[in-house]
Amino acid sequence: MSLSPRQDLSILIGLHDQDLLEWSKLSAESDGFSVYTSSCLEKMKALLGERNYAGYLMDLNLRHNGRIDVLDITPAKDVYASVRWRVEHDEAIFRGVSGRYEVVEAALGEKIPAEIKPFDILPFLHRCQEVRGQAKSPHLKVVKR
Repeated sequence: MSLSPRQDLSILIGLHDQDLLEWSKLSAESDGFSVYTSSCLEKMKALLGERNYAGYLMDLNLRHNGRIDVLDITPAKDVYASVRWRVEHDEAIFRGVSGRYEVVEAALGEKIPAEIKPFDILPFLHRCQEVRGQAKSPHLKVVKR
């Protein structure tokens, strides 16, 4: 039996730091999510078409073509363009992360949701639960942007 989009608590995480990727995966799994991961843009793009994830978390400058260009947010632009409609209609959550302020500022300037590393994954996970109608904390409520 397949789950409806409102029941499917799956997220896609694309981070090039393997320790952070594993920590994020374990945190999400312990909160009831099915987690799909990638450490490169090519695999993340391939996973994009597999399902309508509740959330997308990625390095703004995710490794692509075997390299990382620290200031290049093209990976985030590409992925966000694929999910923007769903994010704008509260069907999914997107969060880009980077350890560099100038990268986060560039993403925000492009209207891509972003924050600086280190980051707290719990608000992201709770928002994913909210868009799926499965918020576990009664004090959380959906805030329209």
